[in-house]
Amino acid sequence: MGKIKDIYEVFGGYVNRSFVFSVEKSGMTNFYFLRKYKKGISEDEIQFEHSLINHCIANGLSIGAGAIENKRGSSYVKPADSRNFFAVYEFLEGEDKFAWDNPVLNDRQYASAAEAFAVLHNSSRNFDPKGFQRHEVKAADLVPTFVSIFREYAEKELCCKLHSYFLEHIDDIVKVTEKNLIPEGDLKQFPLIPAHYDFHPGNLKWDGDQVVGIFDFDWSKIDVRLFDICMALIYFCTNWKDLKDGEFKPEQCAIFLNKYQNKLKSLNGLQPLSETELKNLHIMLAIANVYLIKWELAEFYSNPDSNVYEYLAYLKHNIRVMQWIEKHEDEINSMIESVVR
Repeated sequence: MGKIKDIYEVFGGYVNRSFVFSVEKSGMTNFYFLRKYKKGISEDEIQFEHSLINHCIANGLSIGAGAIENKRGSSYVKPADSRNFFAVYEFLEGEDKFAWDNPVLNDRQYASAAEAFAVLHNSSRNFDPKGFQRHEVKAADLVPTFVSIFREYAEKELCCKLHSYFLEHIDDIVKVTEKNLIPEGDLKQFPLIPAHYDFHPGNLKWDGDQVVGIFDFDWSKIDVRLFDICMALIYFCTNWKDLKDGEFKPEQCAIFLNKYQNKLKSLNGLQPLSETELKNLHIMLAIANVYLIKWELAEFYSNPDSNVYEYLAYLKHNIRVMQWIEKHEDEINSMIESVVR
């Protein structure tokens, strides 16, 4: 690759550590992205991620960052003196405009992100994971197990504002978790795809209002397409500001969904969201949001050094989202009626 000239850490991630480094070779300087994976990730999860990225790039995703193989033909390493895996990726040009929390986009940015999401989903068609997979079951099987996990968290003897707030709302969280179930017959009709599982504005590179890069595939797994869509809508289309915190943005949601649908129509590959998927979108929004609530709680309770006030802000946001979804089913369904078929 060349002689390393400079390296710096990129902050903002919650799971892995990330770095950008430059190398010089034959008078040319090139940049690359280095990831230090979290402890505990398995080789087959990394192989799944890298195979998916390279498959998508080979099948129409021009704004992805490929995993680079070393001289031994492997796209990752685990040094003998380390408990972590490392991987090097192509460097994506563009600006980091947003974080995952509190993103404020204009309508053109919503449109561009939705079209990029459609291209990503379309490019993942016919992906063969060759037996590799992320070690987490599909959302429809996973979320019902959260009830017992939530109750375990509630039994912890902690004295902090987050735990107190969680205890105030655990009954509502459990009720929403148990209530929002996709009918089995509908679930069987949902397309299974290699879902990104972390598609938010902070995992995109931007040039003005246009998306010019997609990254962070390490949460990806085979799951229903609708869950990936709804997780993205929670990230993109909920308000974080002051008294509006937790409110959904139906107009922006409609922009996102319509651009996604129209882009897939133009690509003439993966089919747009079906009537069955759209009929269940309200339920899946609630499920995706509960998934994020569980993630926030798991991260907080598993790490004694977690910042209480940071995770309390996240938890409050998603509980408010939960409450908004439950109270505004008619408004959500009205928005869905405006989505092109």
